[in-house]
Amino acid sequence: MNNDIKQILLRYFVSMALFVIFIIILFSFFFLNVKQLETEESRTENLEQIMNFLETTQQQTKVEVDELYQNLIFRNNFSDYLMLPTNQYVEQNLSQGLGSKYIEESFQNILANSNTLIGITAYVNSERLFQLQKKPKIHTWLTTKNITYLINQTEDYKNVLLYFYYDLNNLSLKVSNDSFHYVIRNMDNDVSLGVVNKEEYQYENTIEYQNVRILVYRNKAGSLFIAAKIFGTAIIIIILFLITIWFSLQFSFRSYLQQYNSIMNRLKNNSSRTTDFEIIEISGKEGDLQRIAHEINESIIKREELIKSEYQNILLQERVELSNLQHQIDPHFLFNNLEFIRMKAFLKNDYEISQFIFEVSQLYRYSLSKAAVISLDEEISMMRTYLNIYKTRDDGNIHFKIDNQISELNIPKFSLQPFVENYIKYGVQKNSKNYLLIKCLELDNRYIFSFLDNGKGTTIETLQEIYRKIEEKSHLEKSIGIANSIKRLKLFYKTQVDYEIKNIPNHGFFVKITIFKMKNV
Repeated sequence: MNNDIKQILLRYFVSMALFVIFIIILFSFFFLNVKQLETEESRTENLEQIMNFLETTQQQTKVEVDELYQNLIFRNNFSDYLMLPTNQYVEQNLSQGLGSKYIEESFQNILANSNTLIGITAYVNSERLFQLQKKPKIHTWLTTKNITYLINQTEDYKNVLLYFYYDLNNLSLKVSNDSFHYVIRNMDNDVSLGVVNKEEYQYENTIEYQNVRILVYRNKAGSLFIAAKIFGTAIIIIILFLITIWFSLQFSFRSYLQQYNSIMNRLKNNSSRTTDFEIIEISGKEGDLQRIAHEINESIIKREELIKSEYQNILLQERVELSNLQHQIDPHFLFNNLEFIRMKAFLKNDYEISQFIFEVSQLYRYSLSKAAVISLDEEISMMRTYLNIYKTRDDGNIHFKIDNQISELNIPKFSLQPFVENYIKYGVQKNSKNYLLIKCLELDNRYIFSFLDNGKGTTIETLQEIYRKIEEKSHLEKSIGIANSIKRLKLFYKTQVDYEIKNIPNHGFFVKITIFKMKNV
């Protein structure tokens, strides 16, 4: 046996090792491919962001200049700004309610309303007219716009240019990574996005976009570094996994035989017994053998419960048969005399007494019948007769309703009757209207019986005692009560039987029994 287990464990270890190595290598190639795809996607996204930036700056420059062109006051004032002496220009602005530096203020407002525009410079015939900036123009993108058409008289001013400087810092942060480096160029710009060691990158290709060239550089060691990192990590994982598996198998091997021997010894001891089987107890961490032992213990417990259940069923059957024999002293004598009394009352036109005696006779006839199992309709008929008797005795102060929606069901005799007796004994209150509602429902997978009255309910201690008697494993009590009825139903149906017993505020006492149907195998 020991050699067999060693060989099995060795084959298991080799198989697991080969499988894990294959899976890890497969996943390594997968992650390498995923990483390369992510790198290419990152390159595409970065190029899109650069192109969007170029498009946005061109569009923003055009929009700002178009708005200036549409502003007639600005156009006239800009012409005066270029052609009039400074003193005359200032006096004219003040007389018109404009600022002394209306032109600079207009461009300053453009700067203030833009998040990316950080500077504007104007040149007239290659001479700088003014320069405005929000912060130093260290890392910027320049767009140029000829605005000569804004001047009313252009003979002396044939080359009026506006330089718009856009901040590149945010764009550099978005596109900076270890895999690629980008340079954007045109006639006015030659800008590198980000600070990198150019020796680590090699030229890959150029993208032409709106008279701008986007130069793409790829990291020379990027792909090799990623591959080496992934496969290096995979090798470390494989080594650590093999070491862990080897030592765990060595450790498990010592306790495995102990657990196996413990199971075999208990099984040999139980093979010669018919009851009081020994439970298998094995030490060590949970594993396959412990689960096997747990399943064996479950089967042992269920077998003992089945034996006890069958034994209690036999005792119950014998007790019912004995009770029937004790009550069958001379049933014909009893029924004949009851029928004689009923007819005497009927002939004297005392129909209420006649009906009362008839129902009493029916109740005794039902009680003395030999059948241990009857239909639900018969049990309900007996409960209705029983309630009618007490309703007559209590001058009609007892009201009840029985709602049966179960088409066909066999049930132990006197299994529901005790709930009605409990109501008569503890729920009926004198000098008041008493109500009892009985429902029998059939659902897809279960039957439900419920009893609800408007009595004063019961104490918490009594409820606890009822639950305790139901759950205890002792034999059935001699007296017939709620606890015994539920235990009888559990024994009879041999399936899951749930129950709920409680007081309902402002309503009374409530009992609900749920019997689950047997599953079709």
